[in-house]
Amino acid sequence: MGRRKADRYKLYWNKPRKPGQSGRWSIKFRGKWYYPGGAAAEGKVASYQRCWRDWLRMKAEIEAADEGARLEQVKASWAPVLNAVREVQQEVVTTYDDTPETRKIWQALESKFVKEIIEPAVNNLEVAGRSDAEFLRDQVAESAETLESVHFQFPVEFHENTGSSPKHAVGIPPWEQEPEKASGIHQLAKAFVASVKAESSLKRADNVRRDLDSFLATLPTNTGLGEALSSATLDTYLRDVKSQDLVSSTKRDKIASVKQFATWAFEREHLESLPRLIQANKFKVEVTKRPVEVYEDAEIAEILGAASGRPRLYILLGLNCGFTQADIADLRHSEVDLSTGVITRKRSKTDNMESVPEVARTLWPETLSLLKANASEDGDRVLLNAQGKPLVEVREAGGEVKRTDAVAKAMSRLRDSMDRAKPIGFKRFRSTAASKLGEHGEYRAYAQHFLGHAPSNVADSHYVRPSQQQFERAMAWLRSKYFAVS
Repeated sequence: MGRRKADRYKLYWNKPRKPGQSGRWSIKFRGKWYYPGGAAAEGKVASYQRCWRDWLRMKAEIEAADEGARLEQVKASWAPVLNAVREVQQEVVTTYDDTPETRKIWQALESKFVKEIIEPAVNNLEVAGRSDAEFLRDQVAESAETLESVHFQFPVEFHENTGSSPKHAVGIPPWEQEPEKASGIHQLAKAFVASVKAESSLKRADNVRRDLDSFLATLPTNTGLGEALSSATLDTYLRDVKSQDLVSSTKRDKIASVKQFATWAFEREHLESLPRLIQANKFKVEVTKRPVEVYEDAEIAEILGAASGRPRLYILLGLNCGFTQADIADLRHSEVDLSTGVITRKRSKTDNMESVPEVARTLWPETLSLLKANASEDGDRVLLNAQGKPLVEVREAGGEVKRTDAVAKAMSRLRDSMDRAKPIGFKRFRSTAASKLGEHGEYRAYAQHFLGHAPSNVADSHYVRPSQQQFERAMAWLRSKYFAVS
């Protein structure tokens, strides 16, 4: 049972209607058909990647436009509260004139309601309910009365009756100053995250969102886009991230997300020029290369000896196929032939990359028997959890991204049952098996093929095809390292 070709295409192919015409790809999104990339004169297969990339761009723009419409709706819901603040502020100015005390009252109302409540809610696209708006409008009036007693002063009417004059403040009053031009940096960040989600995955988009939230939290309120992404601001943030007690790869990712956001904003003409710190390739964190972590043979024997059922199957798929949790969760029936015991697929992480090989892996008898015993009968995925849902899932719920990982939980329970001090890191099974192959002179060349990595040089990419027979011998040898083979 080989992998169906149709499974690779996420667009629908429209055949040419007349001789001489070109076909085109299409996709239905939110009830409407789109035709990314236009006519595919180069043919179905050759045009797919070009049209897919164009669709990802189109999808990001559609979602960004939806974000804009949503923003207007949110602003309208908060308008009654904002108007209440402005009315009370104007009433204070009219009652007392422009005095130092009046400005303190005005600024206190601005800070408490506009800066701390309204603007953050709008940035987070939180709609104000009718009851919320009414409550806050009452709160504005009550706060103004409290502030007037704290910053006591005589009203204009008193000075008119006594012939005195209030103490006037100096400088331009805040209510007459030109309002800062809204930077829209939070909305642009949301649009960027939406584009990452369209081009990559929900998990990747959520990681980028967290990185950008960390960056935006360091900026003063109402910081403009140009100032936020200036070399000076970025350099300060870079030094701050480097000083944090984090592993270097985490620091690298935090900086990379901000760099990608700046590049995205520049390419879409939201930013006039790319910061020189980025142009000079100095806005980055060097990652310290850590030694590959593997399990010793005695550890593998101990863990396999304690594992049974699903946990044992997961471990064997890691050792036998180099699978990660995502690979196990994404395994499709169309990729598995249980009669011959062969899995043929690309890695889930790089499934859309043309340079990545589709690897045929023959399952060890120990792996195959467990896979047959646990394979689902319904649906597309081979392995599901007890509720019939994917083993590993990243989904949006209530405005938050939720992650579940049944494989990691199974390893945690196995560790507890073993009374083992160290965690059982699942990806280490993959690196252990690859490293074992790498230690064998004859099979060393197949370690990268086992991992499903793209060829590392031109010759391997275009002229050398790995021997399937030799690869199967390598896998049989690998099995002998963990099982008594007769």
